[in-house]
Formats: sequence, structure tokens, C-alpha cells
Amino acid sequence: MAGPFRRGGTTQQRWNEQTWPEGEPTPREALRWVLLETIPRDDRRRREWLVGVAYLIRMLANPTLRALYVDGLPRLYGLLADLVRTAQEAGDIAPDRDPDMEAELLFGLADSQGPPVVLGLRTPEQATAAIDYYLDHLFQ
Repeated sequence: MAGPFRRGGTTQQRWNEQTWPEGEPTPREALRWVLLETIPRDDRRRREWLVGVAYLIRMLANPTLRALYVDGLPRLYGLLADLVRTAQEAGDIAPDRDPDMEAELLFGLADSQGPPVVLGLRTPEQATAAIDYYLDHLFQ
């Protein structure tokens, strides 16, 4: 599962260095890890999140930066959808769930946690609980 992350960058490097108790992560563990990396749960992630916001604003006026985002987001959705498909094949997620739609919902849920956490309206623990709640329902 680490393969899609071997393109460089800090999140990808952390994924590559991640150690799991029994080798490769399950699809659920991998989904959870990816989603939690987007939440500003500590000082490092908070800094990275704020840098991301700054780049988002610059992307509005800079086509080169915008192209990086436009290229990267579909790959992220693809990774999430592939993890959902893998879990479906293992019988961990119902076969009637649409992997592409689940990928969009998962990313949307995780991405929406940043502003309330940074503004102090929610705690990182509450944001994590929201991710876990959704994953618990998805993996029934």
C-alpha cells in the first residue's frame, strides 16, 4: 500500500517510514492514516495545514501551482477509491458502496475538519472521532 506514496514530499515520506505491527496496513488502517494526516492534530500538522491554505490562495492566481493541485487531487481520490475497492474485495465493505463516491466523501470529511480545529471550535480528538465514526459505518 505504500507504493502510491513513493513520489516524495513529507506526507509520503512519513507513510514510507510508517511501521505497522504486522507488516502492511489493512485498507482500513491505510484509509485512517491518510485521512488523519490531513487534520491539524499537532504543531507539525498545523503548520503543514496552514502552509497548504497559503498555497491554495496562491493557486488562485498561479497556474503552475494550480496545475500541481489539479493533478494531485485525482490521484488522492484514486488512492482512496482503490483502498475502498480492496476492502470490498476482502468483504470488509459492502459491495454496493461506490468506491469513487466513498473516496470523495472520505476526503471531504477529513478536509472539512481543518478549519474548525485550527480555529479552536473543535479539538483534534473530535475531528479524529468523526473520521473513526465514518470508517466504522463504512466497514460494516
